[in-house]
Amino acid sequence: MRRPEEWPSRRAVRAIAGRGGQNPAYRLTRQTSMPAPRVLLPRRANVKFRFLAVLLLLAALPCFAQAPAKGEALKVRLEGTELDKSLLLEKLNDNGKDHHMAFEATSGPWEYRIVFRTYQLIGPDGGRRSGARAIVFAKNGKELFAFSRDMRLTDSGATNAVAKEIIKRLRDIR
Repeated sequence: MRRPEEWPSRRAVRAIAGRGGQNPAYRLTRQTSMPAPRVLLPRRANVKFRFLAVLLLLAALPCFAQAPAKGEALKVRLEGTELDKSLLLEKLNDNGKDHHMAFEATSGPWEYRIVFRTYQLIGPDGGRRSGARAIVFAKNGKELFAFSRDMRLTDSGATNAVAKEIIKRLRDIR
């Protein structure tokens, strides 16, 4: 509310009332102008802030462009039974995602040839256990590595262990 010394003169009050405006008493108790909006940063500082924000964004932009590109799938020739081949290819692709590797079975030109088989064992407790063996060859026919994983409860578990080992060794070679 305005202080009495800020009130308009009686002449102004009569002029407002004479024009058919609002009740002069009501007008005197209300502010007629809007207060100036409060600004967190002065205009000059706001421009500097925007400039720095754009500069920071432009400086960080190359970091996003250097993200690793999605590599092509490794073409592998799988040898084994159909069930073993499909299970191994599935496990290779599932475990290869974490290392940005993908595998594609092919009968044409290939980068690696994988001879794979699963087998059954008798465990120390007399129960049946699964095992898997893989031999990996390079494009030129040279044997890169061979290994087996035994004493797994299922063929899927043995295949998963072999797939992880193949990925680990191929990462070391590449």
